[in-house]
Amino acid sequence: MNIAIHARELEYERFDGTRNYISALLKKFADLRSPDDLITLYHAHDFNSSFCVPEQLAQFAQVVPHRPMWTQTQFARALWRDKPDVLWMPFHNLPLIRRPSLRTVVTIHDLAFKYFPETFLPADVRMLNLCTDYAVKASDTIIAVSESTKKDIIDVYGSRYGDKIKVVYHGFDQSQWYRRQDGHALSVVRARYKVRAPYIMYMGAIQPRKNLESLIEAFEILRVHEPQLQLVLAGGDAWHSEQIHQRAEVSSCAEDIIFTGRIETADAALLMEGASVFVYPSLYEGFGIPILEAFAMGVPVVTMRNSSLPEVAGEAAYYVEGMGATVLAEGVLRVLSDDVLSANLVKKGCVQVDQFSWNQSAAATYDILTSDA
Repeated sequence: MNIAIHARELEYERFDGTRNYISALLKKFADLRSPDDLITLYHAHDFNSSFCVPEQLAQFAQVVPHRPMWTQTQFARALWRDKPDVLWMPFHNLPLIRRPSLRTVVTIHDLAFKYFPETFLPADVRMLNLCTDYAVKASDTIIAVSESTKKDIIDVYGSRYGDKIKVVYHGFDQSQWYRRQDGHALSVVRARYKVRAPYIMYMGAIQPRKNLESLIEAFEILRVHEPQLQLVLAGGDAWHSEQIHQRAEVSSCAEDIIFTGRIETADAALLMEGASVFVYPSLYEGFGIPILEAFAMGVPVVTMRNSSLPEVAGEAAYYVEGMGATVLAEGVLRVLSDDVLSANLVKKGCVQVDQFSWNQSAAATYDILTSDA
């Protein structure tokens, strides 16, 4: 089997869920590949070393020189020349011009741009709509990363596409997320980011869909009851992040709202382990890996009952009904003030996180790629 993979996402500096997904699956594909399978990774520039592309696959990578509209021009031309059996596009895109015999598999992570277009840059919304509309209609198989995403695809595009949608959950790498129980290391990392206990924590991209302005307002409410509490927002800036920073700057608790910026995994894990509560107030998620990271670190989770979040968190999170600051503050305060509830959530979280494995995710994905369907 000759498998082509669009791998340009692994060139970029910012680490996000999609790039983590591609990197994690490629590591497993290297072991799943049979001697008769050729996997070719197509890209235009050097890979970001943080993504650790396996040498077994990197040796077959093809550098295709960058040009405008690379996917539709240089990449499409290379596919036509190389005649692969199957193409995997690990995000919402597909070359318009390709050989009729080429089987295509597209991963769709979410349709957030359909439901919350105001939280994206306008140019990105236009491009995402064009690419995803075509990919849904023209691909042979769609991988959805949750049942919620599958439902959204059917709701938006119609039930006629339902038969070609396969749900394959993200996995989780517990080798990086485990309880270190190292007081000295925690003190060092807290000092690095000017964090002190107690604190509640969010981790992920700093962007409007994560509902962080409501979280900042909820934190202001919480401070009435817990005057020593800090709020730690861990993650790099994404689109429209400036309005979230501006909201924090005018907060009455501005000095205790900590933005870490882009953070190394080891630091993030230590900060997570020391948090009193992990809060994930996102308006919409295709999956939501940070919830699993909190479970692994033994931290109780407060999140929203929307999109895929109940699939990921199961019965192991405290759910907030609605998206406003008041109900969010009430939920966090409930977990902070109830030791029995908090301990029960932590216990359930340790069980829930074991339901997700990159081994399972990669095996299911590779089976789709190598099937004859």
